[in-house]
Amino acid sequence: MISFGLVITAIWSQAQELPLASIPPKDSLIKYIGTRQNVIGKIYGGKYLDKHQLTLLYLGASNRNQVLTIVIKGDDRNKFRQAPEVLFKDKVVVVKGITSTYEGKLQIVVSDTSQIAITGKVRRNY
Repeated sequence: MISFGLVITAIWSQAQELPLASIPPKDSLIKYIGTRQNVIGKIYGGKYLDKHQLTLLYLGASNRNQVLTIVIKGDDRNKFRQAPEVLFKDKVVVVKGITSTYEGKLQIVVSDTSQIAITGKVRRNY
């Protein structure tokens, strides 16, 4: 059984101290589309698409199985001190933003470094 290590909450000001609720199944995340969320989870990988000027970070699982994709467009990539796909790989992060979908996958578009931060470990309730 794979645990995705994902927490979603609408409380922006308490991003660093979020309690871990039960992890929602991938299919139930549809109800969060269009809402402002904090999402906590591990980045399992990412890639830069030079042709499209997009950085994609895969949260919750590797590509094609990710729970959420973090999208960084164009020049926003240059705001990071290191390539985001290197900086955040294998780290637990909190990402803040409005959820949307692209080709049926949940995503958050990040336009500023203040929207994503390394948080440490995700606590689990068993």
